[in-house]
Amino acid sequence: MSSICSKKGIIRVFEIIISILLCVILIFLIFANCSKTKKYLSVVRITSAKFSVETSLILAVIKVESNFNEKAVSNKGALGLMQVTENTFEYVCTLYNLDYTLEDTFDVTANITVGTAYLNYLFKKFKTEKEVLAAYNAGEGNLYNWLSNQSYSDDGKTLKKIPYKETLNYVRKVAFYKNCYYKKFD
Repeated sequence: MSSICSKKGIIRVFEIIISILLCVILIFLIFANCSKTKKYLSVVRITSAKFSVETSLILAVIKVESNFNEKAVSNKGALGLMQVTENTFEYVCTLYNLDYTLEDTFDVTANITVGTAYLNYLFKKFKTEKEVLAAYNAGEGNLYNWLSNQSYSDDGKTLKKIPYKETLNYVRKVAFYKNCYYKKFD
């Protein structure tokens, strides 16, 4: 009986140690993420006001797209904090008369400005955040295809289902982080 009690006691101590370690790791990750967020916050707030896109949404997109890595490059050629492709970068610069060139793609201010302007553009076309984020991730063409398909949209304006698992997960992650950042920065 005493060996059973001592085994349970050892297991309990081990569980407590693991719990403490996990808490320390979580606190470290939260602190590291907050310091990354604060590094870009002034630029995000300026672009948020300029393009009428919530600060928390911009931060959430940056978190999910690049995890605050301003030199990030995706396997599909998306670049910088907000993972903007070269074509989108040039298109948005022309559309909004932004004085940036492709050489500015990794510049923090340019990347956040262009990415936020693109979100503004998408909001003008699609209205709801779910569709905007789906278009940001999968492209406007895919979103239009989904909206015209009765399996994914009843009204041609809102999605009832996102067929790409990657895009569905993307929309969910951005919504999760937006909620976290909203409490702190909006």
